[in-house]
Parts: sequence; C-alpha cells; structure tokens
Amino acid sequence: MQSAQFWDFTASAIQMGVMIPTVLVLIPWWRFSPRGMVIRAFLLEVGIAAFNALVGLLFGATPLGTWLVGFLSPVICTAAFWYCFQLKDGRFLFLMVTLALYSLLCDALCGVFFPRSTPGWVVLRILAGLVQILLLYLFCRRRLWEMLDCNQINWAGVSLIPLSLWACLMASYMPVVLAGKKMPPIFTLMITVAAVLIYVTLYRFQRATLEEAESRKNADLLRSEIHYLEREARHAQTIEQNTRILRHDLRHYTGLLRSSLEGGDTASAQRVVEMLEEKAGGLMRAGDLRCYTGRPILDMVLSRAEERAGEFDAAFQVRITLPQELAMEEVELAVVFSNALENALNAVRQEPAGCPRDIAVKGKPLGEQCLLEFSNTFTGTLELDKKTGLPRSQAEGHGYGLRSIASFAQKYQGAIDCQTKDGRFILRLLF
Repeated sequence: MQSAQFWDFTASAIQMGVMIPTVLVLIPWWRFSPRGMVIRAFLLEVGIAAFNALVGLLFGATPLGTWLVGFLSPVICTAAFWYCFQLKDGRFLFLMVTLALYSLLCDALCGVFFPRSTPGWVVLRILAGLVQILLLYLFCRRRLWEMLDCNQINWAGVSLIPLSLWACLMASYMPVVLAGKKMPPIFTLMITVAAVLIYVTLYRFQRATLEEAESRKNADLLRSEIHYLEREARHAQTIEQNTRILRHDLRHYTGLLRSSLEGGDTASAQRVVEMLEEKAGGLMRAGDLRCYTGRPILDMVLSRAEERAGEFDAAFQVRITLPQELAMEEVELAVVFSNALENALNAVRQEPAGCPRDIAVKGKPLGEQCLLEFSNTFTGTLELDKKTGLPRSQAEGHGYGLRSIASFAQKYQGAIDCQTKDGRFILRLLF
C-alpha cells in the first residue's frame, strides 16, 4: 500500500516537470528573449521540484500530499506562464486548456498499459512526455502558431470545447486511478482520436475564417481601387474630349486673330490670345496623360505613377506592347498595374539617400499570353514565403497588393515570380 502511494505521489510530482519544456517548445509568444525564457523555465523546474520535495517532507506520500502536488503545481506554473506570456487574452486560456487536455491524454494512454500507482506508469509517462514534445514540435507547433496568430475568434469561448473534452476524460479517468486499475483501451483510443479531430477541425475553421476576412478586405480594397480608377478614367476622357474641342475650335480662333490683326484691332487680338491661353492652361492643369499603351485607364495609372516618381527624383521607364484583345476587363488589369506600381514607389522612396532610384515597366506578348515586368532599385533584403513564393510582409496590413496580383494570375491561369537581382526587385507576371 505504501509503495502504491509513493508511486502515485511520484506520478503527480513529475507532471509539471514534463509539461514545462512542452510549453516552452510549443509557444513562441513570450515577453522575454528565447534565452531568457530557457533560464526562467529552468528556474521554474527547480522551484517546482523544491515545492514537491517540501510537500513530500511535510505530508509524505499520502493522499493529501499527492493532491497538493497534483493541484498546486499546475496552479503555480500557470501563474508563471501568465506572467511571461505576451498575449494576455483568450488565446492564453485556450493554450492552457489544450496543454491540460494533452497531458491528461498522455496519462490515460499510459494508463492503458500500467496502473498509475506503479513504477511502469511513471517510466512510460516520462517517455511519453518526451515523444509528445517531439510530435508537437514536428507536426503541431507551426499549425498552432498559424491558428492563434490572428485573434479573430473568441478563443475564450472556443476553450470550452477542449475543456469539455478534458472534463469528460477526467470523469472517466479518476475512478480508474482511485481503483488502481488500467484504462479501457477502446475508450481511451476513441477519446484520443476525438481530441485530434477536434483540433484539426478548429484549425481548418480558423484558417477558413481568416481567409474569408482577408477576402473581404481584398474585395473592399479592390472596389475602392476600381472606383478610383473609374473616376480617373472619366477625368482622362473629359480631358481628351476638351482637347478635341480645342483642336476643332483652333481654326476659328486663328481666323478671329487674323481678322483682328488685319483690321488693326489689337485689343480684340489680345482678348483672343488670352482666351486661347486660358483654355490651354486649363487643359494643362487638368492633367497631361502620356500615351503609353493607348488604353486610357492604363495610361492614367502609369502617368500618375510617373508623377509620383518625379516627386522623389526617381527615373521612370515604360516599354509596353499589349495584345489588341485582352482576356480581362481593362479596369482589372489597371488594378494590377496600380498595385505593382504602388509597391515599387514605396520601395524606391525608402531607398537610402544617394542611392540611384528608378522604376521600369516592361510588357510584351508571349505567344497567346502576355508577360509584364515591374522592377525597381532595391538595396534591402527580401524574404520569400515558401508556400506562396511572395515576399513576407514586414508589417500587419501590408502585402495585400501582391496577394491581389497573385489572385489575378491564378484567375487567368498565369504565374507570378518575385526575386532580387543586381540591386533590383523584379516582379514578373505571366497571364
């Protein structure tokens, strides 16, 4: 009996010793540096071991001592984790409940082979804890990071799901432990599979929620850009129409000017010249769109980009030949131009003083497809996402332009490529 109580006490004492490194491996959101967290985790391990030893000395391997170790050690560790954790919201609760559930699952799986109050269970639990750390590191860590990276879900409410599963398993596990028996294999396996399926479902649900939120944000940005482009296109068409009217009326003005001069009426001639200057000046103030492609909306986007590049003395080169017929709406392609040029302008503007600054836009038909290339001077470092091939966003709320371009390429069975070469960032789009 005393031997069983001793091993039962030992089983409770090792729980946090196994769980602390699991938490350290699984969670990246700490207030302190990785080295600082390793030191704090080691000190916490020592503190918990000292606390367990003190309880053992005071109460011995009795049911009360076992209960104190099994209850107070997790409370102390949770308080320490809360102090060190950076995200003090529902995600902390979700993580703690998750770790409690997986710890209890390991206990139950070990209980299938040995009763808890035996040395075999203790040895197997330590080995299972090490295997658990390895499996979580290899297969679950990054997915958990992705799932918890954006706080778009009520994680405190979601925590009720694993908490319910933990309560169900605990209600079945404790009577078996108190009776000194083994856990039923089929039930333990079923609840383990259920836990895995629940977390897979939560991961997919969160990713779907995040993708839907990003799609809504992209749609809002796209609508905003389309409205802007349509206004600018109407403005460009107005300028073109006024230019045609002035060109048409120019012969009448010259006739009036000739008649005034032949009649010696210099005052009338002066008024005609002033009217011409006023109309010409109005057109110049309205905007001078260069003809890059022969398509008003695209020319407007390129002209505005050239104006903005001139504000910080950046050269702007365009050599584009587009097919006569496009497979998409001109406005849709203009949004691609606008996103690519916006990124190029932002990058060039951030170049250090004294560095050359230029933006180049090239385009040509390539068989039945078209190849566009947007490049700009770039002296920084570029980190590409292995999954998407796009540059990693350095700040929250950025990177939507390139994702919009990638969606455009996917929609029209094309491809997108980003790279740096010879001090330039190059974006190529085939569609």
